[in-house]
Amino acid sequence: MLGELFQVDATLDGKGRLVLPARLRKKLESANLRTLVLMYMPGMSIFGFTEEEWDRQVVSRLSDADPFNPKVLTFTHGMIAGATTVDVDSQGRVLVPPKLREKAGLTRDIVMQGLMNRIEVWDATRWQAREAEAEAEAPHLGGIPLGRGGA
Repeated sequence: MLGELFQVDATLDGKGRLVLPARLRKKLESANLRTLVLMYMPGMSIFGFTEEEWDRQVVSRLSDADPFNPKVLTFTHGMIAGATTVDVDSQGRVLVPPKLREKAGLTRDIVMQGLMNRIEVWDATRWQAREAEAEAEAPHLGGIPLGRGGA
């Protein structure tokens, strides 16, 4: 639903709140959406989804998985268990919970991106390293990976 492509440098305030870009806030407001689901992507950043996109990307896929499969359990415990729903306040801010901030290494300076179906919130230094790594690897991938499993 987000469908936004953007990258902005931003800061977390002293309480761990992040101001969403105006264009994104307007899109959420026009769809009457007041919440986002945040999760930590290990070694990377915080991903943010609308609840509809969370259900489509995560919940529906896990619903089809064997809940007793050790790999499913590990994935669920390692990535999904720490996910949380946060409110977008009247000023267009979201509070990033302390545990997620700690895991993602977020302090003050961050980079926020809109990537089609989600937002990503990166520590600025961690993003610079990831961006350099991705720019070096991307030309060797042979194009856009297709499907859920990549190419």
